[in-house]
Amino acid sequence: MVSTFKDAMPVVKALSTDKLGEHHWGQIKGLIKKDFDIADPSFDLKALIDLNVNEYQEEIVAISI
Repeated sequence: MVSTFKDAMPVVKALSTDKLGEHHWGQIKGLIKKDFDIADPSFDLKALIDLNVNEYQEEIVAISI
């Protein structure tokens, strides 16, 4: 479990930038083929991991840049 959380940290860092706009979030949602609401209070690290964002780490980081 710790390894999974550790692997998710680059994605968390990439998603935490305030530079991401609606277009970027659309790209990320399209990439992982799932919809989610980042404004939802229950959206947390576990929710990200449940979306299998680790599989798309490189792509998500590239979008955030």
